[in-house]
Amino acid sequence: MLRKVADWLSPNGVGYVAYISRVASMLDGFISGLFEDPEYLDIVRQDLETGVHRPNKDNTKYFTDAYLHYPDEIEREAEEAHLRIVDHVAIEGVGWLWQNFDQIWSDPRQRAIMLEMISRTDRDRSLLGASGHILLVVKRGPTIDGD
Repeated sequence: MLRKVADWLSPNGVGYVAYISRVASMLDGFISGLFEDPEYLDIVRQDLETGVHRPNKDNTKYFTDAYLHYPDEIEREAEEAHLRIVDHVAIEGVGWLWQNFDQIWSDPRQRAIMLEMISRTDRDRSLLGASGHILLVVKRGPTIDGD
């Protein structure tokens, strides 16, 4: 997929690649109690093993077909496509793990704390995969003049 991004970018072009964490469905299962459903457990096992998220076609409550990435996996793919990594940042960060989001968001003090914690950790490599969605910012590889 990132080879196509490299083809589309102009020599100094910037690409934004949003992707889903390989462990997103597992974390969602922990928070939402979804592991009580054996079908969901099978989906998560497949997600973790292969990255292929493919729920039963007759049951769309568990998202759609998708490929889930580990952060280091998508970085390797970018490098293989001769893309320079400019930034790698968690979109929700660890903030999505708070159960009472609406309550926190409505309280200015709590919201400020949540946003501070997210901003302190959104580029922490050890926590990237804990975000459900992640953004990789890339530039097309060096040109003859080094840009």
